[in-house]
Amino acid sequence: MESHWSGDDIHLGDAWAQELRQETDRYEEDLLNNEQDRFLEWEKDVLPAEQALIEQKFRARSAVGWKGEGRKRFSVALSGGGIRAAAFQSGVLWQLADAGMIQDIEYLAAVSGGGYLLSAFASHVLTQESPHSETEVHGWYRAIIAKTIVRMQRNVGNFVRDFWRLPGVPSDGAGYFPRVCDLPFLLLIFFATISTGPILFTTSVLLPATELIEVYFGYAMRAAFCAPETLGLQWALLNHSRYATPALIVFALLLSISSTSWFVQRIAGVPSCKPGEEPNQKDVRYTVHMISHSLCGVCNRFAAALAILCALVWFATFAEVLTYDLKGWSALRYGICARYTCRNGTIPGNAAPLNPCDFLEHDIPWYMQNRFQESFDCRKDGTFMLHLPQLKSHLIEGDLYVTRMMDNGRQPRWLDIKVIIFIIIAVLAASILLLPFIPSLFPAVVLTCGPLLVLVFISAFVQFRVFGPLTQQPILNFVHYQKETWDLTVIILCGLSCITLPFLREIKSLWHHYYVRCLQQNFFAHGQDRNMLELKLDPWCPFVLVTGTVNDYARPNEDNSISEIAFTPLHVGSSKVGYVPSPPSRSLAQITALTGAGCLDAISLSMQEHVRVRFWLEVLNLAWGDFILFEPSRTPLMKRCLSYVPTSMRRGCTWWMHRSVTMVLLFVNTVLFCCGLGLYRFQESKEDCRLGRSLVDCSVLLMLAAIIMSFFSYFKYFHGFAFSPVLRQIQQATRFVTKSWRPPNMLYVTDGGVQDCTAILQLLQRKRKNILLVLAASDPTDDLAVLRTTMQTTRHQRIASFYDLKDSRRDVNALLDDFKNSDVHFFKMGIRYGWNEDEPHSLGILWIVKNRLPQSFANQMVRPHLDEEEIVFGQPKDYQTSESDDSEDPTADEELRRMQQEQLGGFGCCDCCHRWGNCGRKFPHLSFTGYMWLTPQLFSSLCRLGHDLSHSAVMDIKQSLS
Repeated sequence: MESHWSGDDIHLGDAWAQELRQETDRYEEDLLNNEQDRFLEWEKDVLPAEQALIEQKFRARSAVGWKGEGRKRFSVALSGGGIRAAAFQSGVLWQLADAGMIQDIEYLAAVSGGGYLLSAFASHVLTQESPHSETEVHGWYRAIIAKTIVRMQRNVGNFVRDFWRLPGVPSDGAGYFPRVCDLPFLLLIFFATISTGPILFTTSVLLPATELIEVYFGYAMRAAFCAPETLGLQWALLNHSRYATPALIVFALLLSISSTSWFVQRIAGVPSCKPGEEPNQKDVRYTVHMISHSLCGVCNRFAAALAILCALVWFATFAEVLTYDLKGWSALRYGICARYTCRNGTIPGNAAPLNPCDFLEHDIPWYMQNRFQESFDCRKDGTFMLHLPQLKSHLIEGDLYVTRMMDNGRQPRWLDIKVIIFIIIAVLAASILLLPFIPSLFPAVVLTCGPLLVLVFISAFVQFRVFGPLTQQPILNFVHYQKETWDLTVIILCGLSCITLPFLREIKSLWHHYYVRCLQQNFFAHGQDRNMLELKLDPWCPFVLVTGTVNDYARPNEDNSISEIAFTPLHVGSSKVGYVPSPPSRSLAQITALTGAGCLDAISLSMQEHVRVRFWLEVLNLAWGDFILFEPSRTPLMKRCLSYVPTSMRRGCTWWMHRSVTMVLLFVNTVLFCCGLGLYRFQESKEDCRLGRSLVDCSVLLMLAAIIMSFFSYFKYFHGFAFSPVLRQIQQATRFVTKSWRPPNMLYVTDGGVQDCTAILQLLQRKRKNILLVLAASDPTDDLAVLRTTMQTTRHQRIASFYDLKDSRRDVNALLDDFKNSDVHFFKMGIRYGWNEDEPHSLGILWIVKNRLPQSFANQMVRPHLDEEEIVFGQPKDYQTSESDDSEDPTADEELRRMQQEQLGGFGCCDCCHRWGNCGRKFPHLSFTGYMWLTPQLFSSLCRLGHDLSHSAVMDIKQSLS
């Protein structure tokens, strides 16, 4: 492997731009040459390349006379736990810098909140001018750690920073507006994000679905609404719809195919493998299992969609009938239907029928059939008499009665939204009261009420569209149906889908991009993003490794759909999903946001199995994670096209080229639907009706075909369907797990702490002999649950086993229990690599420093904010010796100097919150908001705690390595 470095700084100027172009060309050449679409192998490609790069980094440092190449090295793992964890871990890095051990780190691994510190430290390393002599190295790293800590402390509020002490425009590249604008910007982005869900749902789902129900079932629904009692509602729906019987047949067929596929999966099964044995991917039983699984997934979802559709049609019709009959308005319903029937399907003010295309449903529409005409006693002139028992004559002119009632607004309204809200609030209140007795009731109610409310809303919309022209009932109490306005609105909004659907990923990633921007501006040096190539080329930056979680993918011989994925400067992937080269231009800020995407999408996609949870993710649209390209190869055509694109734009163009096929397909589908609907609604002849219906049919069939093929995207010619955000969103929302030997070429990545919240699993897979774990996950009782889970996963994957260094015969879980019951600052355990007897064995040590407050650190007074002078020169300060802070606030300082560390708490992001809202769980574990933001004072205190608490562990590591 050739050396890329010299003693000069490679970060700046034309040489760096040329290096980026060359590395990008080399990356694309590797993808092009991979003709067999082969993933990289761990033992052959990935691990040797990492080891070679690490050795190269250490050799390159000798250019400045550094003589540490032969020294023993160790790796550091930064656990998850949000910004609270990063604050504590920054103190441990400070301690390592004091001991002169930063330069001996070979791997720096992080997950979730630990990624905040890793990326901040790496960006400062990349920005700082390289040391020029060996004597500068120690102080150089201390200066970088100082800059990293001080910047993170100043901007630790992340979304809303401390504008009480620092109200002005940041001078360090952390934004272009005063900090007081942070909260308005956060609220603006938040409401813009959550509003995109309802808007997309209305334009892409609600209106098209309502129109499709009107096109295919509106005729039969109106017939059922007006059907005489002797015929019945169900009879009318079944006999007056061309699609009711085929829908039932298709539903039964889907269930039979699904059942057959399920039995094939259970009867045929998958071949069993011995522990550690690789499955034979060419075995036909795996292929049968994959196809059966996809068939079962497609049929189940289509059957569920068809069942919901039939239920909506029946419920909307039944609810409309019930609205009149339950409230004593049967005569008005009878009159409305009689007027519509006796006038041969026309409504007042229109000479043409309500739907001139009704002849497509039946040669003689129902309102012109004798059974309906006779049941309403229609006269030849289109009038009718209405029988009203409350009148003396018992008879009244039907048109006159209906017109008077509707003009005076005397008609029943649909189910009032206030009633629905009242019922939901009542159910929620009851579930809260029963919380001590039935804890699972409240979340079940919350998860269920949302989907039910949406179904009721859709039903109301369907009633408005299908029956509104007849009954003139308003929706939302004031909007009446106007045919021209409605048709024009539907065409415009459906046409808008031509624009929104191709850009669905960008629209739904608004919160993710805001999150990326906040991390970059607040924690990165000068607020500037860095990329994977810089991390690879810089010799003074340890080999960084950040983990994320892939959802909804499993190999055919596995059931677990949760996979860990590692991002390094060289490769992306894991043993489960495979490995591909890491794009040189991949953003470090994006990777940091992906590994720290531990909010709603991590919970709904990884930690919960209910589709109802994913419903709330789609509704709220607060996606912290995002899709990434995971491509092992590239076609010659794409290579040729990208050669004309500037290097800085190639990554984005690659996305669009991969998505181009499905984008064109969705665009054509939307255009067909809009054109068909336009012809169907604004027809001038019967041919327009037929052509419009045919175009709508083609649009529906094309969309169904695209959805079906997306479930089989593991086949070679269907790979392109895995790049469509719309199709992947459908699979994600319905919780479909792709089962194949190769994952989709577009993966959705969320918080890396789902499977391993310690970040040591990847280091153990690499058989590192000396590992320092900085454990700062939320664990006030020192149960070490995340560490125990990782140890169990390590044993399950047969990577390594653990033992007590003092007595190897003792159960290692007893060692963890000892730590819980003691007041020690750290503990360590032995690692034994090599599971089977025929494998080579090796030993290692794992040091664990945990965020806790031993008695020896209790009752300490709050100290001022950290500054670079204290970190670099080691001069501790308190409020008596400190002359200044970031900004003078004598009142706040006076309050803080009288407080002890254990009294710090609150939910805010400014130091003033310790005076006015110092509630909740206290230092050092804090409340749930500690995952997302802290006050500068809390960051400073946690950093000092990490620095002081890790001293003995760092000295023990230093002695062990020496």
